[in-house]
Amino acid sequence: MLNDVKKLAEARKFITCLSEGNNPLTGKPLKDSVLNDPEVIRVMFYVKDILDRVASGKLRSNTKDAFPYAILEDFRYTGDVGITGLLRRICAPVKGENVQMPSPQMAGAWLREEGYLMSEYSDEYHSEVVLPTEKGKAIGIYTKTRQFQGRSFVQLFYSRPAQEFIIENFDKLLNYRRSDL
Repeated sequence: MLNDVKKLAEARKFITCLSEGNNPLTGKPLKDSVLNDPEVIRVMFYVKDILDRVASGKLRSNTKDAFPYAILEDFRYTGDVGITGLLRRICAPVKGENVQMPSPQMAGAWLREEGYLMSEYSDEYHSEVVLPTEKGKAIGIYTKTRQFQGRSFVQLFYSRPAQEFIIENFDKLLNYRRSDL
């Protein structure tokens, strides 16, 4: 970490010198150099600004830390829930940390691709609904009709065996092709 701080400080120093039209090694003005071109100087100032924000902590990397799979061992069933509630409970110990976590959409896409869920048009609801396949029912995914703001909809629920299935396959879910979503 200390080495990264030193590299960042050196990069900021070099970029600052270059953006001011100076040789970063000697501090002397660069004459007849492409680095004196106004477009190059603008880019150098842009990079300098980014490095300054990184150094001040105002800019964070989008790189996420690996999910700590050990927390899955402590997961305990407390009742049937939807996928959002289930993922929220699974990820609660790392909430607020910069950790890879699956979204409900990712879970739904993965479960569809694996053959546990399917979409089907419902005349009753006049829209597409997501339902468990026979394979999904076999692991304990089921539906309930719910009401919200005067409208009925179908919600998927995950029983104890379905939740255990998600926990056992969490690595597959988490590593599902994110680019497909």
